[in-house]
Amino acid sequence: MAIVQAVELWKGYEETEGRLEILQGLNLQIEEGESVAITGESGSGKSTLLHLLGLLDIPDKGRIYFQQELLNPQNRQADKFRNRHLGFVFQFHYLLPDFTALENIALPNFYLYGKLKPAREKAKLLLEKLNLLDRAEHYPDQLSGGEQQRVAVARALINEPDIIYMDEPTGNLDKKHSDELTSILLKLNLEQNQTMVIVTHDLQLAGLLTKHYRLENGILHLQNK
Repeated sequence: MAIVQAVELWKGYEETEGRLEILQGLNLQIEEGESVAITGESGSGKSTLLHLLGLLDIPDKGRIYFQQELLNPQNRQADKFRNRHLGFVFQFHYLLPDFTALENIALPNFYLYGKLKPAREKAKLLLEKLNLLDRAEHYPDQLSGGEQQRVAVARALINEPDIIYMDEPTGNLDKKHSDELTSILLKLNLEQNQTMVIVTHDLQLAGLLTKHYRLENGILHLQNK
């Protein structure tokens, strides 16, 4: 079953030389349990597409469906929808510097349900699963880059989202930590059937996922495996 479907998405921006069209009637269907990679040149619109799918931006034209329901990014409940159904991991981890690893992870669950103790317990379980339990009380500046990004992944997972959107999750990591994170992501997809969409320049990572699309001239092209 399709969990997300984008239909005829258009998005562009006004520039001094005229209008620049980024996405041009783009279509995409993501099935439950798929891991999807989107690659393309810098400036091709990969992050723009991810922001539209995640209701962080508004398309000029087109429709986005979630489990066959039409989404409205301008709905006042969109933030609650994102927190409950969507997870996000970005190239920069965006951890709150004054909160510990455990607190950073627990925060979205506390925001959703308003219960601190269950949120902390769930965060501990995720830290254990990602081999970070001994770093639970450390602050972001006390963690390595790879540890920070694993904390960001745990934060994205805490509300058991239907889909996770990731924008260059390995972009700031060295090969060792990149390989570690890739292994974790593949395990989540295979063992927990976690649906994920990953924007990446890493062709090796893209080749390991269920599907690989290349974004060119505002349109997605499915790449042969």
